[in-house]
Amino acid sequence: EIAAELAPAPEPPPAAPHAAAPLPPLRLAWSFTQAPEACHATAGSGAVRLAVTVSGHDPIEMKLSGLPGLASPTGRRVAWVFSGAAGHWRLLSAARASHDMVAYIAPGERSVSRVLALLSGGMLTVGEASATQRRLRLPTSGATGQTWFDCVRSQR
Repeated sequence: EIAAELAPAPEPPPAAPHAAAPLPPLRLAWSFTQAPEACHATAGSGAVRLAVTVSGHDPIEMKLSGLPGLASPTGRRVAWVFSGAAGHWRLLSAARASHDMVAYIAPGERSVSRVLALLSGGMLTVGEASATQRRLRLPTSGATGQTWFDCVRSQR
């Protein structure tokens, strides 16, 4: 009897890499301050802050800070996409050396409508690739936000 040589069994193929599960949306809460020269709204949770500043006829400044994992080289553009019941928009922010991201919206009706959409609540997605995206859940701002929006109108 001739013993057949058995070839070793082939190794199973490596498991397909699993994409990291997206992080759940971070729920933010609104706070507002008003002064004759500017209106400030902040949506925050822990170290994460989205600050919106409306001052006169200057561009509206939106500054996002404290988002771990989204540190970008200075000057790199990072997409922000907002989707809510009152509207949808997309803009690009610029990363700063401090790891903040800042976006400016030119003055005008369009900029005011973007702020109003934020106050109406929705989801702000920051970043392009799903692996590096962060989603921020913005609640409706209620009566306090409406009072603050009167300040925004007075600045325009």
